Amino acid sequence: MKGLGLRGWWSGRRGATTLLLGLGALAVLLVLGMSLGAVRIGPGELWDALSQEGTLAHQVIWDIRLPRLLAAALVGASLAVSGALLQAVTRNSLADPHLLGISAGAALASAIMLVRGVALPPPAAMAVAVAGGLLGAGGIYLAAWQGATSPVRITLAGVGISSLFLALTLAVLATSRLFAFASLTFIGGSLFGRGWDDVNAAWPFAVAGLGLSWLMAQPLNILILGDDVAAELGLKVERTRWAGLALAAVLGGTAVKVAGLVGFVGLVIPHVARFLVGQDYRQVLPASALVGAAFIMACDIVARNVIAPAEVPMGVVSAAVGVPFFLYLLRRAR
Repeated sequence: MKGLGLRGWWSGRRGATTLLLGLGALAVLLVLGMSLGAVRIGPGELWDALSQEGTLAHQVIWDIRLPRLLAAALVGASLAVSGALLQAVTRNSLADPHLLGISAGAALASAIMLVRGVALPPPAAMAVAVAGGLLGAGGIYLAAWQGATSPVRITLAGVGISSLFLALTLAVLATSRLFAFASLTFIGGSLFGRGWDDVNAAWPFAVAGLGLSWLMAQPLNILILGDDVAAELGLKVERTRWAGLALAAVLGGTAVKVAGLVGFVGLVIPHVARFLVGQDYRQVLPASALVGAAFIMACDIVARNVIAPAEVPMGVVSAAVGVPFFLYLLRRAR
């Protein structure tokens, strides 16, 4: 289909400005994230800390903080783009992977592995979580199918699937002897203890999901015009809708396996992206990825510093921003 290429993704002043500001914000947050923590490392000491092996500062940055920051960026970008995809597929501004069952399917698969102590290699464990997200997406699609799907039925089916899978996830965690802190960080969302193994397992799924999502930008621009109009323009509506759901599941499953249940990111960030760059999904999707990555990096920095040396679940911080925004969207919804 014409328009699937890269041209136009960052055309215009708004897109270019958002790109530069987003990259600048990521750079600033990377420096802050490596500097702040129980062990403070001044910005002027970062280069020496990174280059001088064997020092405490080098170990803190290279083994703990840097992989955690990269994991935060992957989680934020994945959740934000997953939310943008779902909002296009359902034509519902309140759609979100956490609310529509995508995250819940991945959470159930991850909780079973966590409780059963399944010792899979990190890439295999990531694939199982992604499969759980795809299971949630498949359940939504089947529940919404009546010869065809509709945005309203997908939304309602997603809420039902989410409630079911979250209840099963809580049942799995509650009936286990799992250490309470592990359950809390999983349910509340946290990057505690995440390292290079998690980054290496997550980035192939995240990069593939983000890349394929951006290739769908123009079909999504057509889909949001309505099913009838999209069909008249030659778009395969059901194929596009299923592809969007599947990609949202891959991205949502990746994020859940790394960080647990982090809510409201997929709801809030796509709206911020549209405010910055407009309604064109060729720019909304990459803007969502940039803003989402910066948002979760900032949330994680706050989460691990607000009561340092202890930390609060990162999902608490994201919810503190997301809940007021969600209520604002509800008041605007017609």
